[in-house]
Amino acid sequence: LETVHLDQLMRHPAKSVGLVHMFEPYDSQNRYAIGFDPAGGCGKDFSVATLVDKLTLSVVGIISSNKTHLRAFTERVIQLSKEYDAPIMFELNNHGSGVKEIFNSLGFTKYRSFQTNRKSKHQILDNLKSLVQDGSLGTIDNTTLLEMRSLVTDDRGNAPQAAKGHHDDRVVAFCLALWNVKDIMTPSSPYDMFFKPKARQNPKPLTKKSR
Repeated sequence: LETVHLDQLMRHPAKSVGLVHMFEPYDSQNRYAIGFDPAGGCGKDFSVATLVDKLTLSVVGIISSNKTHLRAFTERVIQLSKEYDAPIMFELNNHGSGVKEIFNSLGFTKYRSFQTNRKSKHQILDNLKSLVQDGSLGTIDNTTLLEMRSLVTDDRGNAPQAAKGHHDDRVVAFCLALWNVKDIMTPSSPYDMFFKPKARQNPKPLTKKSR
């Protein structure tokens, strides 16, 4: 990602209240998905939930905290999911089992898990890189952008990760959101009617004239 002009993608939130930073209101003509990277809420790694839209693959909203208890944070993520009708994909590693228990205890079912390992992390990061390079990616918040720039690789073939003293929690949540939104159908447009091919009419069967 270091060779790509990422500055062109940066944006600032239109509204921030507590843990939540929103960039765009809900649009019924669009579709949404959430990527959720949970943490313990003990002042170290950040819990991050990133909301993206289907049409532009832009960051629409972010919830982020490294001090909020996992249950309270997860409940806020569920609220965002309901507000935007967005399915959640969360990282199952470490605190993910706790997230799943919270979902189930609250009767929330609009989620799926993602097991992160060496291969799967390469997949979601390669997907992010491809979207940036081919110009498909929409706008990104400045903190996620800074984390993307801090990613480093090693000589053992491991997936890129945060450099020492930096975080990559927003990058992981963003990658999960982009991976999640891939499976969501693109919403129809009112202009689609102009591009639909006309239905082919079956010709009338030829009949012999009676003598």
